[in-house]
Parts: sequence; C-alpha cells; structure tokens
Amino acid sequence: MLQAAPPQSLDQSLQPYLKQFGLPTISAAVFQNGVIVAAGKTGTRRAGQNIPVTLDDRFHIGSDSKAFTALLAGQFVQAGSLRWNSTFVDVFPELKSQMNAEFAKITLEQLLSHSSGLTDMPAIIDLVNRSYQQDGNMDEVRYWMLKQIAPKPLAHPRGSKFDYSNLGYTFAGAMLERVGKKTGRTDRGAHHSADGFENRRLRSAIQPR
Repeated sequence: MLQAAPPQSLDQSLQPYLKQFGLPTISAAVFQNGVIVAAGKTGTRRAGQNIPVTLDDRFHIGSDSKAFTALLAGQFVQAGSLRWNSTFVDVFPELKSQMNAEFAKITLEQLLSHSSGLTDMPAIIDLVNRSYQQDGNMDEVRYWMLKQIAPKPLAHPRGSKFDYSNLGYTFAGAMLERVGKKTGRTDRGAHHSADGFENRRLRSAIQPR
C-alpha cells in the first residue's frame, strides 16, 4: 500500500466511539487514491486491562470477509467462469448421486444472498468440531463439509426466505475454489484474509454476528 507522507492522526476523533458503543478498542484508516491519508487507534487490546492498541495490531474481521467472497464470485461471473445460477451439481457433478435433489439445485446467487434453504444451527457446531479431525488444507476441509451436508434435506425451500448462513458462504467459497482451481487458504490457523473464504477452521462460523 502506498504511503507518501505520515498520515493524519485519527486518535482523538475515535475516542468518543469507545464509550458510545462500549468498545474495548477501535482502529480506522482513510484511503485516498490508494494512499493512507489518515489513521488512528484508541483503546486497549484486552477489555478490563490497560494494554494500548497500536496501528500494527491485527483485527479479526470475521464475516466482513463475506463481501470479499461475493466480490470474487462477481469477478468469476464477469469472466464467464461461473453464472449466478450455477448450481452445486454444475460445479460438483461427481457428487450428484449423493446430493439431496433440492440441495443439488442451490445456486451461487442463493448462497450469496442467504436464501439457499441452508441453515447453520444446529448442524454447523457438530460439523466444525468434526472438521478438526480432517486431513488436508482448507479447500479439502470445505469439500468434506459440503459432502456431509449434501444428502440432507434443506431447512426450508430455496429462495423462500432470508436465513443468514455461514455454511452458505463456506460452500460458495468451495465453488470458487473448484472453478478457480486454487485454495482460498492453505494455512489452517490463519485469520480471515482478503480472499474472503471462511477459515480459522470455521471457528468464526459459530460466533454470532
């Protein structure tokens, strides 16, 4: 990232938000034409303790990465590698015989819009716990998870309602990895990265947003 001159400090501007929203810490930056023109931080690394946060500290961005996944999906669609109505059976034809008939018809658009008919609870907790025992990198774990859910009936009809689904975005990531022939992330212990694929062994998937 380009940085021509020392950025203007936002420390004082950020302080009121700690009290207003009950936050232990907050950090922010302003970019202009790819250059950091202002940046700031305030608060503590750990609630109840005085450990000042720094601009070099890393924040776990959680489900903010879903926007990156959706953007990457749009790039695949624009390139013609996928369609918004591409389905699981289109991308994973080898699993057709194992898929619930309605699961097979779930589209990329339905996954990204939380209208696929998939629901997280209670399946995701057991799934995440069992994923710890699986070998391979994260794209292999996501593929394993897809195979575990594929035979099961949907929680509700596709497109019938909004149901926030971490599983949906996990499986959207699996579709992008299959089509792009690249893993979203190979190091299991890493936090979310700009590729947007659910990782951190999907631990964040069972945390409320």
